[in-house]
Order: sequence, then C-alpha cells, then structure tokens
Amino acid sequence: MARTTAERLRLLARVLAMADERQAVRLTDAAAEVGIDVEGLRELLEPVLYLEWRDPLGDLHGETRAFLVTEDDHLVVTDEHWLRGLASKPPDPPSALRLFTAGVVLQAATSRQPSPALDRALAKLSDVLQADVVVHVEPPPWTQLCERQHRRRRTLRIRYLSAVHGEVREHELEPHLVASKWGNWYVLGRIVGGDGAIRPFRIDRIVEAEAGERTFEPEEVELPDWWDMSEHEKTFVARLPARDLDRLPQPNRSIVSRELDGGRVEAEITVIGERHLDHVLLALSPDSEVVWPQEWRDRRRALARALLERYEATENAAFSSRP
Repeated sequence: MARTTAERLRLLARVLAMADERQAVRLTDAAAEVGIDVEGLRELLEPVLYLEWRDPLGDLHGETRAFLVTEDDHLVVTDEHWLRGLASKPPDPPSALRLFTAGVVLQAATSRQPSPALDRALAKLSDVLQADVVVHVEPPPWTQLCERQHRRRRTLRIRYLSAVHGEVREHELEPHLVASKWGNWYVLGRIVGGDGAIRPFRIDRIVEAEAGERTFEPEEVELPDWWDMSEHEKTFVARLPARDLDRLPQPNRSIVSRELDGGRVEAEITVIGERHLDHVLLALSPDSEVVWPQEWRDRRRALARALLERYEATENAAFSSRP
C-alpha cells in the first residue's frame, strides 16, 4: 500500500526515536509498534542507513552510518555519528530552563501515574542546567479537603458549577479518587442517592465544600484518558492528486487505499471534530472528489457555496461604497 510522504516521515520518526531512546531495538518489535511489517520497515529505513551529506563548510562526506542494522536484526544508534549529534544537541540554558519548568508543571499537573519518558527528559534537562530548580504548582482550593475525605472514607458535600447546565447544584459525593490530568484536578465520585455511576468533577468548579460524615468503601478507579479523541474522529474517502495529500491542513491521518490513473489516488482521510472537517473539505483542490459519504460530498458543496456567497457580498459592498 502506498504511503504519503508525511505518513512515511511519521513512521520513520517513531522508529528512529525508539532506537535513539533504547540504544537498540529489534526490527520485529519496532515494526509491530508502528503497525507495519518488517519488509516495509526495511524500505523506510534504507534511505537513512547510508547517507551522503554536506557539512556547514560545504564539504561532501561519503557513506556514513548514524543508524545501523546488525546481523541479528537490531536497529542501533551509534554515539559518534553526526545524525544522532544533530538530534540530541542540548538546548541553550535559557531554553532548557523553560523546557524544564514546563516539564515539571506537566509532571505535577498530570495523573500521579509514573511517566518514565518525562522523568528521563527532565533528568537530561537538569544536567544541562546544572542547578536545582524548584517549581511550585498550586492545586485549586478544596483539593486538600477532597483528599482528606478520600483518606477518611467519608463523603464530601459540595456546591458545584455544572459546565453542562450552567448552574450551581448541590451534591454529596463518595470521593473514590482525587487526581489531576493535563492541568485540571478532579475528584471522581459517586453521588449519594444517585444512579450509582462514578463521575468526574473538576475541583476548580467546586464553589463550596464541606466534610460529610457518611462512610463508604473506596473502589479501584482509573483516571480516564479524556484526551482520547477517537469518538470525535471523522473519516471520509476522496479521490485527489497524490501530491495534494501532503498539502491538506494538519493534523490529519491519510491512508492511500489505491492508486488511480494520472497521478491520482483514492485515500481515507481522518480528522478530529466538525470544524476541522469543514476546514479540510474546503482545502481540497477543485479537481478532488469526495466519494464517501454522500452527505459530506454535499456538505463540501454547501460550504463552498456559502464561502462564495460571502465573498461576493463583500465584493459588492466594497464596490457600492466606492465614490
């Protein structure tokens, strides 16, 4: 199956990052992680295994190996080669400090599950800074009370501003988990007298809170991944010039399902959300065609018609205002 340039680059970046981080990775493992077969991985790797390149002075260097495939089919990264050096060149101290601060805030503002990759990145940045940096991240009010009631196995009475209904409502919760994710703190609890479901409540939306005295048995609750956007994915099939795939607004995921005559392809294009779908539909070139679903083919026509009408109205207004 043919892949777009952007798709090949994304796969390459993931595989080389694995080798760089682990020092060595088995081809079968790397191929499985990125979802291709080993032969397909070899085809992707071939251009970067043996390279000719020019240094800043313009001198041409012959075949060099930054990444090597060993006889036992491991992809390894060698410390002394130029490509690794370019990729791992440390940032200057001011940039390192900003990155370190952002990383520490992210570490404090995400769930308390360990993140080895983030820990390694912060350790590398700390080496660049060569100094101890303390970053204080203040949780929202009522966080300590939520945690205390969780430890005591006692309920929590709150007045909560609902984002859905836009009004303050009173609840008594069993706080089964207090955790943070991507900068927001949550208490996951079951409403006393409710339907029994455990729901997330953002702590910064709690207007008032006080300790309750009802007891409960805490349950094992996992912090859900609210950044999983798969339910908002929109996929359509289009026929278009192959070169146009790399020109579509990002982010998108495009997979070529078959090649057509005249340099055209049929591709599945996936985007997230209604607004981005409209953006991508309008960005398709005039000689592109949405073949599925029918409703989005009509949607593209309607969007183009509305855009044209807006343009004509602007032009007419500008013309009528001329002296």
